[in-house]
Amino acid sequence: MNGAAKKINDAIANSLGQDAYADNPNKFCTLSDGTENTSESVYSRNPIYDADGNLTGYEIYSTMLVRSVIPGRAGELTFFRR
Repeated sequence: MNGAAKKINDAIANSLGQDAYADNPNKFCTLSDGTENTSESVYSRNPIYDADGNLTGYEIYSTMLVRSVIPGRAGELTFFRR
């Protein structure tokens, strides 16, 4: 998820040129780390166990929040997969 957030930040900041309007071009896309208590912040970490009851890892649910600094329809962001 961190890699995806970095690519989205880079695309909005550099490819769309919005870094000229922002103090911090790394804030266009952020991931919740579970410390914020807002309606936009969802984070949970659930343990995963194997058949013998051994902890094998964690399943993480997190919110990816994407923003544009340009107001209205001009700042609308569209995502698609090629």
